[in-house]
Amino acid sequence: MARGGRRRAGRDGPDAAAHPNTPASEVQTRVLNYIQGSGLPTAAGNPTVVVTPTTLTSGPGTWQAQQVDVAYVHDYSFFAPLASWFGGTFTSATLNARATMRIESNVTGLP
Repeated sequence: MARGGRRRAGRDGPDAAAHPNTPASEVQTRVLNYIQGSGLPTAAGNPTVVVTPTTLTSGPGTWQAQQVDVAYVHDYSFFAPLASWFGGTFTSATLNARATMRIESNVTGLP
């Protein structure tokens, strides 16, 4: 997956999760749609998208947030045969992205 595409897919999910009451399934669908729209193949379990509620703290303020982790296994169909010529293997790599965004309406402790 292109570096920018991975980064954007990892940000698109938290962007959706930043809206109050957005179910994890909608965040997962948004990430999946972005990856498919990039022309990358997807399969059951690839990519994996995990949404984790979290709390961010800065000074006197706390914010409810969503952390979204995206993992995509990319197969190297071109390089795999080349690596075998040299006695190696180079079949796939897991690309990971993580982003955390504050939920827009749950800010407390600010002046």
